[in-house]
Amino acid sequence: LLAGMELPVQRAVIMIWVMAGALWLRRELRLWHSLSLAALLVFVLQPSAVMEASFWLSFLAVAVIFGLLTLQGRQSGWWRQLLQMQVWISLAMLPVLALLFGQLPLLSPLANLLAIPVVELLATPLALLGAFASLLDFDLAGRWCFHLAATVLQGLDAALVWLNQLPGVHWVVGAPSPW
Repeated sequence: LLAGMELPVQRAVIMIWVMAGALWLRRELRLWHSLSLAALLVFVLQPSAVMEASFWLSFLAVAVIFGLLTLQGRQSGWWRQLLQMQVWISLAMLPVLALLFGQLPLLSPLANLLAIPVVELLATPLALLGAFASLLDFDLAGRWCFHLAATVLQGLDAALVWLNQLPGVHWVVGAPSPW
């Protein structure tokens, strides 16, 4: 709700609700049943969602994550597991990205390895802390947290822009025929 309940947030919330509901009802979590139910709920709530690339990419990413967690189980070395997951998600996305956009962003795995931890471990907690401080009338602390979060995101943006400007980072594969 804090993120505004735009379509990507709605999808994430619905997927979480489906998984949490299965756990709460003590039902076995079956990947394809859960994803199918979440996709059906998204479709019922916003039918136009299936026309957006982000719909297919997000469900594909979640399917790969759950599939890998099911296959791998608990392993030691969570950094290694996260890196393997990033590689598999990137590989799974290649055909969909080529089909939808006619090009492959070759450095997207590297960009994601940089962006995901920066946003999730730095920017988001700082922004939430700033919001919480502002709610408690600690305005100076809140502004400081927001400023720090903005600085972190500006640095990330600069790094991503630099990556995107490197030669050969996009491989154009051409548009598929309409059929």
